[in-house]
Amino acid sequence: MKKALILYYSQAGQTEKALQYFCRGLKESFECDIKTFETAEVFKFPWKISAFFRVFPRSVRGKTAATLPLNIEWSKYDLVVLGGQIWFLSLSLPLQGFLKSADAVNLRNKKVITLMTCRNLWHSASQKLKSQLFELGAEHLGQITVAETSPTWASFVTTPRWMLTGKKGPFLFFPAAGIQQSEFEKLTSLATNLLLPTADSKSWAVNHKIFGSNLNKVSLKLMDGIGSKVFWFWSGLILAVAKRPGVWQDFWLLLFRLNLVLLIITIGPCTKVFELLVGNDPKYLQ
Repeated sequence: MKKALILYYSQAGQTEKALQYFCRGLKESFECDIKTFETAEVFKFPWKISAFFRVFPRSVRGKTAATLPLNIEWSKYDLVVLGGQIWFLSLSLPLQGFLKSADAVNLRNKKVITLMTCRNLWHSASQKLKSQLFELGAEHLGQITVAETSPTWASFVTTPRWMLTGKKGPFLFFPAAGIQQSEFEKLTSLATNLLLPTADSKSWAVNHKIFGSNLNKVSLKLMDGIGSKVFWFWSGLILAVAKRPGVWQDFWLLLFRLNLVLLIITIGPCTKVFELLVGNDPKYLQ
């Protein structure tokens, strides 16, 4: 039987849960070994608000957190499933750290499937991940994106509440935060049928699967693109004027947070109007 390595970092537990459901289906064709990669720097959950925003400029600019060495016999695996999260429209610092580590060179010529969990914006991070895997020489079969199904307006409140307090359940008129159980359950059946043998039985084909509340939307793609440009500007500015975490950097991060709220209030409705005008035209989703 073929062997698969399931390698991931999960801070809040969603990526770990998603991979557990994915592995239930994958085990019909693969013997799965599950391992995590850890960083010397600890990212506690729930976050303190200062720590949460201090990772923003580093995440966007790729100032990675070094991962601890892995003791893995890479040669025995036919497939690697790499799991992680999206932080500030970029790959999480632990995932970026792994991709720049000495261990990551072992992905060369390996078949790799990526599984990412997020709120609802995934486009920019996905492109960054594909680019880094290409540079490493991996054979990227495709990505699975698992996202929240709550309305966007609701998750603007529920997700930060969960990240900063650990409180995930519904309150007032807001739904529970995080990815719904039904989305996790879809992963098992997906994994069962995901890897399709070709004629030579030595390679597989996989489509990019997205789980969530219709995430292939023009409005979300625009928000992701605009947000990425704004984040790139602010991250560069903050690191230029305040390289080290502290009061001065926190002041600039406060200005960024105010700008972020303004961006959500103004750009969000504009992207929805544009979507209503053009529909989900494929040319705007490329």
